[in-house]
Amino acid sequence: MIQHIENELLQRSRVPFSGTPSACLIEGTKGFLYPGVRLEISSFPISISSVQAAVSSCLANQDKPVSVKWFGSKPELFDVWCDLFQLSEMKNQAKSLSLYDPLISTSDPDILLQTQLDFAVTPASDFPVSALLQVNNKDQTAWVPGVNLEPGPWSLGLCAERVAVSRALSA
Repeated sequence: MIQHIENELLQRSRVPFSGTPSACLIEGTKGFLYPGVRLEISSFPISISSVQAAVSSCLANQDKPVSVKWFGSKPELFDVWCDLFQLSEMKNQAKSLSLYDPLISTSDPDILLQTQLDFAVTPASDFPVSALLQVNNKDQTAWVPGVNLEPGPWSLGLCAERVAVSRALSA
């Protein structure tokens, strides 16, 4: 299962500048695997590393990351993320875990947007923000939520919009 996930995730990386794909899986305490892929943006400082995307998806689901596995090139600041959350190396038990799917179908996105505020991680600013990315899923409208995250050092945080985009491309 991991091999299939690895190939699929590496193909989802958006690396138009480096051409070097990177992907990551984070295991959370809720029993999910959170995928993350590298997303390069023309302004390099706001590119999202695969480990940052995966940890952010985990945190945005009010879950705690416990282990990590990366594929392709080693993600930027990988050791920093591992130290911050004391992440261990993921063992092969991952095949029994479910991949987290961030898609939510709802008839009222305004309510979803409001309820997602509780998922924000904002210990420094105490200013929760949520965002929704509309996607078409099998001819049906669905939403990928994102919340702002301040997981520790300010520079590691992501805005709600970037969390939603990284979750959509990773999933």
